[in-house]
Formats: sequence, C-alpha cells, structure tokens
Amino acid sequence: MDWRDLSLGAELGRALPVPLLVDNDLRSSTTAELLFGMGSDHDDFLVLGIGVVLERRVQRGANGFSGEFGHLPVDPAGPRCNCGNGGCLQALVGQTALLERARRAGVGLGSRDGLAELIDAAEGGERAVLTILEEAGELLGRSVAGVVNVLAIKAIKVIGESHVLWPFLGPAFTAAAVAETIEPLRDLEITVSPWRDTEHARGAACLLLARSEAITRP
Repeated sequence: MDWRDLSLGAELGRALPVPLLVDNDLRSSTTAELLFGMGSDHDDFLVLGIGVVLERRVQRGANGFSGEFGHLPVDPAGPRCNCGNGGCLQALVGQTALLERARRAGVGLGSRDGLAELIDAAEGGERAVLTILEEAGELLGRSVAGVVNVLAIKAIKVIGESHVLWPFLGPAFTAAAVAETIEPLRDLEITVSPWRDTEHARGAACLLLARSEAITRP
C-alpha cells in the first residue's frame, strides 16, 4: 500500500473504541504457536519465516524488525530484492522468484500468478520445476541451519500460505538443514502444519492473551 511512517495503532485507536495491539502476521502466528502449539513442548523454537521464540519470549528486536529472514544476504550477484538490496534469500527462493525461474525455464504458468500451474507441473513430474524447487529447498535449509547454529534451536515449525509447495521443497530442505546443523543440534525437530486463513485471526487473538498474561504456559 506504499505506506510510510504511518502510526497505524494511533490512527486505528482514534477510530475504534477499544485498546489496540499492532504486530505483523508472522509474530502473531508465532505467538499462537507459543501458547497453543510448539510451546507445549519447547521453550525455544523457530516458525519458518522466521519467527523466533527464546526462553518463551517472542523476539521483536529493534523497532520490531526481528525475523526478517527473507532479507538474509545470500548472493551479492543475485537478483534485486524488493528491499533494494541484491541477492537476498527472498529474491532467490520466494514465491515470485520461483515463478520467474520456472517461466525462464519455459514452463507454461498462464497469465495469472501461476502458483496453481507451478504445483500442477510439479505434481506432474516436470523435471525443470522439480529441480527449481529442490534447489530452493536446499538453499532455504542451509540458511535455516545458520540460524539454528547461532541460536541453538532444536525445533522448527513450518506454516504459511506457501505450505502447498512444501511436498517439493521439504525433502531437500530437511536434508540440508540437518546436514549443515552442528552435531549437538542435529536431532532437529521439523513440524509441518497446513495453513488456514483463520490462523491470522487466531494469531491476533493470541497477541492479546500474551499481552494480558492470561496464559503464560499451556
């Protein structure tokens, strides 16, 4: 929406007769996982995106910018990312990047966003598409392993709207993540959950529960 320096909470607060909490969708979903998901068994975990939970606290970082995993620098000669830098992880393995690579490989993806056609091609065994997704899964796994090694994390949750690609990304991701993780962390638990649009609302509700401290541990 090309918003800049908009105090969204303050603007909504003037329009609505209730207190407001503003956060992004990933941290909302991560909060839901802490209260009702992976937090049942783990005090420290990642939600692929990356939402980070350490010692049962969702990390927000300076000015709320924690978790910008898609902007991990990977290849300085890589394509320009929408953040303005070159070669970010998102610019190499994000959905838009995967669709562009498939089109350059001559895969017919139609005139719309092309995701459904990409999935159909993968399910049909089209070699070019399977190779693209395998390479993307491997790069994503290697990148996640770096975060795992730095934070000493032993559990990862995979959610999100691109979950539909996971059958083709997942095997290479898991192999690379485990191979590149240091030995003490190699029993990495990777859990995959289907995505529903209602998860956004669930995450928003969990922000309020967490802030109110109504629930501190499942």
